[in-house]
Amino acid sequence: MYNVLHVERSAAFRKVLHGSFSDQDIGYCSTGSIAEALGILDQSGIDLIITAVELDDGTGEEFIKKIGEGPHGKIPVIVISANDSIELRKKMYSLGVVDFIPKSLAIEKLLNYINKFILDEELNAKLGETRIAVLDDSRSELAAFKMIFDDYGITSVDYFGNGNSLLAAEKEYSIYLIDIILPDYSGEQIIYEIKKRYPKSVIIACSSIEHENAISGVLMTGANDFIQKPFNSVVFMARIKAGLRSYLLYREIERKNAELQEMVITDGLTKLYNHRHLYERLEEEISKAKRFKKNLSIIMLDIDHFKLINDSHGHQAGDRVLVAVAETIHNCLRKYDIAGRYGGEEFVIIIPEADIEQGYALAERIRLAIQSLGSQRDGLSVTVSAGVAELAEENALGLIERADASMYRAKQSGRNRTEKQAAADHIGPDPAP
Repeated sequence: MYNVLHVERSAAFRKVLHGSFSDQDIGYCSTGSIAEALGILDQSGIDLIITAVELDDGTGEEFIKKIGEGPHGKIPVIVISANDSIELRKKMYSLGVVDFIPKSLAIEKLLNYINKFILDEELNAKLGETRIAVLDDSRSELAAFKMIFDDYGITSVDYFGNGNSLLAAEKEYSIYLIDIILPDYSGEQIIYEIKKRYPKSVIIACSSIEHENAISGVLMTGANDFIQKPFNSVVFMARIKAGLRSYLLYREIERKNAELQEMVITDGLTKLYNHRHLYERLEEEISKAKRFKKNLSIIMLDIDHFKLINDSHGHQAGDRVLVAVAETIHNCLRKYDIAGRYGGEEFVIIIPEADIEQGYALAERIRLAIQSLGSQRDGLSVTVSAGVAELAEENALGLIERADASMYRAKQSGRNRTEKQAAADHIGPDPAP
């Protein structure tokens, strides 16, 4: 739970904030005095301090200075005041407060800040697991980097004294901190090479150079950010977090795009390939088979009496049967076999480098596995009829038509069986594409 200490003379205002924070499941304790507040800080885990300007035994300015001088100096402080003068704001910001909020806007802005802080804590947790590389030829600079990271509990960091050792590591990091002036390579060369190898990584250039042309050149080379030496540790970590946020956002976009791509090619119910993508894959496999003179067979499979299942047991039962059949098909395949829902209750399996007998054997294995489902699915007896065809000289449509004809023969011969047609049995010209 996120815990707030509120130091405020007005008991009525403390009560208002207490109610608002309780609604958000935020821990809240309050007092009107500096002495009591310091005691609470020593005894409780506080994540945020909110203080007024005037307190029972002193001022907010005095309280903030005491916090900064003690062991709780890293806890963020927000000042709330009815006096919204520029002079008071400047004074409070000069003491290191993270925000100054007019009393009329206090609740909304405080809740927004706390939500941002919670997100920042989640970012801190991810930062602890993030792989970081630091490249600097100065031992004292490397020691300074290490001191900052150690102070923030970040240990997944590798330190390099020259560009050769970093590039030879051939290891991808999420964040790179690269000194621009190096003895063996220029920083721009290192940045260019890293960006070429790992385009998704965040690169932060670090240097004491000040000229805008040099900094602009580094950024144009591929660096995501530039930090000037010497740097303040707090600002430095804020820039590191900004870099990590960009990296995680990029990864999230990448993940979402992959999900969308998967949705485009996948049947929503069975999670096998959909008709369009299945047909595209079949055309690709036929092209490869002809180019490398390899065998290729396909199976056309249809669930027997599926309309009766839907009519007698409902479409939800029918959907469960489709899913069960799809799972069974998937479990019977090799890793390079390809299965998809061709339409309705029909499925097609593409079997690269398989002749008619190998295709027939797989079709029988699938048919028997589906038959064994038996009463596991709503007490239904589920069977399939299958047709197998081996590639001759035809195109994708012609091969599917021959597999479909074999399946139709299986239906006519009593269902729950497999029929096949080898390449040598194919007679007639290709159908029109």
